[in-house]
Amino acid sequence: MHAELLDLTVIAQDGLHNAFTSLCQWHGQYYCAWRVAPTHHITPPGHLIVSQRARGDIASVAHRATLIIPGGDCRDPRLLPTPDALFLLCGVYLPAPHHQGWHGLSHVSTENILYTHYSYTTNGETWAPLTPALRPNYWGWSALQSQKQAHHPWMLAAYQMGTSHDIGGSLALFVGQDLGTLTYWGIVYDGMCGDSDGSTLLAPHYQPCEPVLWQPAPDTLACCVRTEAGMDLGVSRAPFQRWQWTDTKKHLHPSAVIQTPHGWLLAVREVLTIVAPKQQRNLPAIPPPPPIWKTAIYELPAGHTIPRHLLTLPSGGDCGYAGMALGEERDTLLVSYYSQHRHEDPSKTSTLSNANVWLATVAIGT
Repeated sequence: MHAELLDLTVIAQDGLHNAFTSLCQWHGQYYCAWRVAPTHHITPPGHLIVSQRARGDIASVAHRATLIIPGGDCRDPRLLPTPDALFLLCGVYLPAPHHQGWHGLSHVSTENILYTHYSYTTNGETWAPLTPALRPNYWGWSALQSQKQAHHPWMLAAYQMGTSHDIGGSLALFVGQDLGTLTYWGIVYDGMCGDSDGSTLLAPHYQPCEPVLWQPAPDTLACCVRTEAGMDLGVSRAPFQRWQWTDTKKHLHPSAVIQTPHGWLLAVREVLTIVAPKQQRNLPAIPPPPPIWKTAIYELPAGHTIPRHLLTLPSGGDCGYAGMALGEERDTLLVSYYSQHRHEDPSKTSTLSNANVWLATVAIGT
């Protein structure tokens, strides 16, 4: 498979940190969601934007909705189209009782409480209020609705929040009839283990997070997991209680998977390794350079083993978290993502406020 960038349009540019995108097509319209806040960090809090874009004029906004939790920070929206409704899944940081007496959010994630929330629309314009789902500190990162699982059509992959001593470092699968009644189904990925005397938690594969779930076949689930050390890819057959994992040996942060007529594609943030300058004796230590991040599209070959690079999009600084949808024209793909490449300052990779949301049109083929 090959991919070529055809067009690139900025769709959010206001001096704020617009980030963490999701993209889908539903009932003949395109929808793009992202978070808006002063910075990348938890505080000050952020809210979510969902923009509806008509087919034939994807660059213009047909309708725009705002989703917010007072006093909370809404992050990482995930659009989930179904025949009857368009759902949105997100994480919301809220103040914890043991921190500042409930007086506000902390910039340290573990000093807050994370609740997974969801909303939905049946007309594309009016959204239901964000409603909590799952137990506290389980971040429901990705979900899908399967018509082949009559008893539990909704399946959701979540990861645990908190310090290594608070959690088991695992990813869990929740299932149910709807997003409001999900129940625990089993462990997807266990990234923690005990030491020789069982008193200390170790993380040989680093704590897993941000699982991206998809269904390559009616009886099969697949999942990409960010581990910081790299990216692992797992596969499970129904009833989805046992998983087989492969270390891809690639330093990628997965964000979305889509099936195209030419095969499966994966959107990622690439972490490009920089070789630190050689240290010389009797000279002050040279700090390592900041990481270089890029947004890219990879192919998932048959068997969903090791992804293959197809295209790196114009990007830089704090960037990534892309969404994907099939384009209006044959053999095209739409990709939403955020990037600071117009404002890039390598010394402030995670803190610079300016971040724009971009919409790329990509040609794909074999």
